[in-house]
Parts: sequence; C-alpha cells; structure tokens
Amino acid sequence: MGWLAKDATTSGEFRPQPYEQLAHVMQGMGHTGDARRVRLEKEILLSRDWKRRALDEQKLLRERRDAQVTPPDYHQIQNRLAILGLELRIMPLWHGALRTMVGYGHAPQRVLYWVVGTIAVMGSFYLWVWNFGGMVPNSDIILTSPHWAQAMVANPDMPALAWEASELGQHYQTFAAATYAADVFIPLVDLGQEAAWTATTATAWGRVAWVLSWFLKLFGWIVTAVGAAAITGIIRRE
Repeated sequence: MGWLAKDATTSGEFRPQPYEQLAHVMQGMGHTGDARRVRLEKEILLSRDWKRRALDEQKLLRERRDAQVTPPDYHQIQNRLAILGLELRIMPLWHGALRTMVGYGHAPQRVLYWVVGTIAVMGSFYLWVWNFGGMVPNSDIILTSPHWAQAMVANPDMPALAWEASELGQHYQTFAAATYAADVFIPLVDLGQEAAWTATTATAWGRVAWVLSWFLKLFGWIVTAVGAAAITGIIRRE
C-alpha cells in the first residue's frame, strides 16, 4: 500500500479518502479481509498524522510563548500547551491499545486472544506461587484457627497444601490457578476463587503475586473496556 500512502498525503497532510474508497471497493468485491487491512492501515496513519499535527502545534505555541514580546493570550497558550502535553502522553498509549487489542475495531476477535493469553500466563504464575507457599485461604477465621496452626507445623513451607489435605480443608474450595487468574483479571465476574484464596505477604513470591494482582485487575478493566467498545461499535468501523 505504499503507492496509496503517497497519493493520500498532500502538502504533508494525510487524506483518508483514498483508503476509504479502496476499502469500499474491496468490500464490494467480497475481499473482506483485505478491506479490513486497508482500514486498519488508514487508522494507523490517522494516528500518526494526529501526533504530527499535535507536535507541530506544540512547537508553534512554544515559539509564540517564548517570543521577546509576551503575547496577550499568554495564559491561553499555557493552558493549551498543558492540554497538548497531557494528550501526547495519554493518546499514544490509547491508540496503541486500540491497535494491538482490537485493530481499531476492525479485528475485535483479537481481544479474545489477549484474554486467553493473559489468563494462561497468569494462571501459570499463580500455580508457581502456590507451589512455593505464596497462596493462603482468604479468611482470618481460618488463618487464626488451630487447624491452620497444625498445618503450619506439618508443612511450614506450604501450609495451604497441608491444610487443604486435612479433614476440614477438604470441605473448602480447592485452589485452581487458572480460575483464580480469570477471577482477578475479568472484572464484574465472581468465580469464587478470589474470595476463597489470596496471596500472602509472608513469602517473597506471595508479595510479588499480591502486587501483580493489582496490575492484573487494572489491565483487565482496560482490556474489557477496549473489547466492549469494539464489539458494540463505539470504536468507529466503516
């Protein structure tokens, strides 16, 4: 699509119309996949064009602000520069999320890959933490009970395993690493694992898992928001 990019750029300004026309023709011919790729490329170039224009505006405003004669709209320029600075930090991250997770709405199935991949990776991690004694029942009653004290004596490196094998522990929800990862990652879904188990700060791996769980929750909200926007059409699709 190099020839198309040249035709779509005049006087340094990107024009999306050639991409839209080509995608429309391909869609009419039944080449749906090629049409999606053209539209995705258009969105990528629009994102780059926005960043170029924002940087140009930022440069001009700074030159005007720093001129020898203070402009009468100095405070307005400062406010606009602050807004541009914030946008130039946030928008590239947002565009990157849209591009990689859902292809700007043209490949919403990608979000499923992110969900499955994240749960698989974090499930393996939580299983590792469990094997090193970093997961404990999420209950103060259990952790202060005589049965837990007995488990600590029986297996100080992995008391949860000893307690789960006890007569009382067999009636408690079994720890499932992948399900626990999904419970932490997917917002507004209660699978019971996070209510039953938690990472303990008493071990090194438990502390790592405790911190990562907060990042996993945040990432889950981001993936869910981007996926919902793509599926419901909030992210524009031709």
